[in-house]
Amino acid sequence: MAVLPVSTLAACLALGDVRPTGAEPPATPGPAWVAPSAVLDLADLLASARRAAREDGAAAAEPRLLEISRAGNLWKVRADGVRAVQSRAAAATFDAAPLGLAGLGPFLALDQEARESARRPLGRTAVPRLLEATAEAHPAIRRAALLAAARKADGPTERAAVLAALPPPGAAPGPRAEIARALTLALLSPGDGAPLAALAAKWPDAPERAPGLFDDETERRFLTAVELSPPAVRLARARALGTRSPERASALLQRIPPSEVDARELAAAHLALGQTRDARRVLGSLDPSDPRVSALLLTADLRALSMKGPAAKAAGPRSRKGRKARLVAAPPAPVVDSGTALRLLGQVAELLAGQRLPDDDRQRLLTEAVRAATRAGRFDDATSFVSLLVELDPAVSLGADDLFAFAFGLYQSGAFAEADRQLTKQAAAYREVAVRRRAIYWAARARERRGDAASVASAHTLLATLVTTGAPDLYAQWAARSLGVPVSTALPVPGAHEGGLDLLPALGRPAAPSRELLALGLPDLAEDAAELEGSLDAVFAGATASERGDYRRASWLLKTRYPELGTAEEGTVPAAVRKLFYPRAHGDLVEGAAAEWGVPPSLLYGLIRQESLFQPQAKSRAGARGLMQVMPATGRFLARQAQLRGVPNLDDPRQNVALGTRYIAQMIATFGGDAGAALAAYNAGPGRVVRWRRERGHLPEDEFFESLPLSEPRLYVKRVLFYQAAYATLYGGAGAPVLPPTVGSLR
Repeated sequence: MAVLPVSTLAACLALGDVRPTGAEPPATPGPAWVAPSAVLDLADLLASARRAAREDGAAAAEPRLLEISRAGNLWKVRADGVRAVQSRAAAATFDAAPLGLAGLGPFLALDQEARESARRPLGRTAVPRLLEATAEAHPAIRRAALLAAARKADGPTERAAVLAALPPPGAAPGPRAEIARALTLALLSPGDGAPLAALAAKWPDAPERAPGLFDDETERRFLTAVELSPPAVRLARARALGTRSPERASALLQRIPPSEVDARELAAAHLALGQTRDARRVLGSLDPSDPRVSALLLTADLRALSMKGPAAKAAGPRSRKGRKARLVAAPPAPVVDSGTALRLLGQVAELLAGQRLPDDDRQRLLTEAVRAATRAGRFDDATSFVSLLVELDPAVSLGADDLFAFAFGLYQSGAFAEADRQLTKQAAAYREVAVRRRAIYWAARARERRGDAASVASAHTLLATLVTTGAPDLYAQWAARSLGVPVSTALPVPGAHEGGLDLLPALGRPAAPSRELLALGLPDLAEDAAELEGSLDAVFAGATASERGDYRRASWLLKTRYPELGTAEEGTVPAAVRKLFYPRAHGDLVEGAAAEWGVPPSLLYGLIRQESLFQPQAKSRAGARGLMQVMPATGRFLARQAQLRGVPNLDDPRQNVALGTRYIAQMIATFGGDAGAALAAYNAGPGRVVRWRRERGHLPEDEFFESLPLSEPRLYVKRVLFYQAAYATLYGGAGAPVLPPTVGSLR
């Protein structure tokens, strides 16, 4: 988040149009598209053309499409298909038969005609034309045509025609097929809520499972059907909403009588939303001898205990005026009653040892046990519970920061042997890569500080395990520097996952219909086709989500298949999958701004990925907006610097990237090229970074960084620099990957 207190800058930094040393703007600044190089293949170029069309309009895609058309054969057909998706005129003449997609051109033309119409009835023959044109089309295209026809059908005759063309139930099994059929039936019978009620009962997460099939009207009607459904359906819908929309989930739960559902499931749903009091109210009338009830009550007690204490604060003495503080950290003080915690944690251990609980209940109970143990200062107990929790959720990082703070405090106080013991336990307990690598690095540093030959040799062995990575994180850089060796970065693995993500292999025949549809920029049709083919796995669903611009969903889906993504161990993940995880949306804007200000494009991509995940309308709770999460006051200040008139529109990607890049470039210049300090200032404000450097400048670089008093900028800098390294490794061109700027001491 770009934080720029104007008074701080005016008084302390006096920033103007500051550029990194040696950076000069190009003769003609601004985004410009460059013809493809030898390393950019036609599939990548086609994806770039689709992205340009989505972000800047059809004209922006045309230079790329012309380049693709010159390849001839099926590539010219694909380029024409991308044009057809954007233009009704191009769709009217588009022949997709060479791609195995008969009927696609007429469907696109008629569907666009319907979307462009301001009237619901679209001529007396619109629906019959749509049905006739797609009668022999690919089943995915036919299904989409029926849904489109149902949306436009006017009067009983047209509705009857669509209904007659609808395949029988079960003709195309699969969630998306069932959802599309239910929506079509609901549109054909506006007064009948049965299709959507049945859909809600079977697929309570239908809008989230198949977002492209719903429009505003069908989603509203689906939610109405949920409200009128039995309590069990409403409970299932509330659990499906989960953390996506806690307010809506809570509203559903509050109206469910415990006597009409499994009260234990209702209590568990309340606990998932943090509603401890409601969970206890539901459980109050149940038999506490039931192991599940006992586990849920104990979970609620632990949650209540954890919420009693104040938020944990960083320990360590403040500096006195005129003196440097040593900043020797003490172990965090307990913030909840240790005696009560000990009693409850004993009950947890007894319950887990004596009863077989459902995994969800077990995971929920262990989560609260870890949280309570760390807040009570019982770190050995917390580590033991983490080991059990990791068996259920390998990606868990709960309690890791508290456990690390305890061990790091031991390290800073000189208790190196105990710090090593605690950090080694943490490295063994967690599987989450970032948590484990942090523990390994500091265990090695603790062994180095012990000084004896055996400990130092063991430390170097640990550090060596951190140096070879898929993309270098801070610990790889620090470890390499300590050993006096370069970071070893594995180049991206070519190819795709075993299901075949390579969308358009260089063959003279068409790919599978799902892949061809995605290549044309039709993600919903592509998902339908993949479901029919049996190839709709998490990776392909991630590809279609990315095509829609829903990069958050894409990242989540991809990590379900490849948990290594986003970590230093992602080197074994195929390059095609990594490119989906690290998109370059708004690439022309980013590349142009990077060239103008002399900032590495990879740094801007990494920053945007962390700040907004490329969502132009993103808004933080603090009010930061847009791709680079610029605060309104910061935006106005930067706009005045740039001599722009009026209030900047931070939701506009062009203005947001221009102003955000200006600011990060100024931070880099202000802090002498130190990327870590610049990013910390971008996130927490330059005044804080100046103060931290003044107070902690005597510490070694790694200790200084880990002891920053605010956890958010510490984590932020780690992530952005890692993402920058990932982008540079993936897109840096042939040969050795471009690594991020050296992280200085922030001093």
